[in-house]
Amino acid sequence: MTQPNQLVQAKTIALYLGVVGSTLPADLSAPGSGFFNVGLTNPESCRFRVSPEFERVFAHQSNYPVKILQTSDAAGMDVDLLQWNGANFKAVYGGGNITAISGTPNLYKFVPPSFGNRDELAAILDVIDGAKKYRFIAARVFNESEVELELNKNPEAKLPLRLSILGGDSTDAWYMVTNDAAFDPEPTP
Repeated sequence: MTQPNQLVQAKTIALYLGVVGSTLPADLSAPGSGFFNVGLTNPESCRFRVSPEFERVFAHQSNYPVKILQTSDAAGMDVDLLQWNGANFKAVYGGGNITAISGTPNLYKFVPPSFGNRDELAAILDVIDGAKKYRFIAARVFNESEVELELNKNPEAKLPLRLSILGGDSTDAWYMVTNDAAFDPEPTP
């Protein structure tokens, strides 16, 4: 049966980054302490991706695979940040330090993280379509991608944030929480 109300348009998104180990929300309430909102983002850049990898097993007796084995799983969040500030810059470059240059007012120095010392973060991505909200939560993410800043006159300069989701043994690597009734496992007839 056709259900047009089950279409989703990401009218608004909000990305929150935080310290690994911060309390992750169990519902759709505002993230607690330890998280900050990255602010404005490019409206055409938000992606949530899942990339499992498989290996096919072939046998001489069949021209088709006889089994497909999942060998790994991967997921991530991508978004281009529009607001240039210290917290966002550090998130995009995987950490680093920002210091005030002494003796000179309003002059700051950013030093990227040293080799092998990138920071892990926690991430919450809210996708909002009217009254429906979809929250993607990852307890641990890591920015392992290159950063290429396009510093042209037009369009505005963006900070590309490409987060890979990390797994662990004590929590789900990622999960989604929603208030969308179409996800009700026991819908009312």
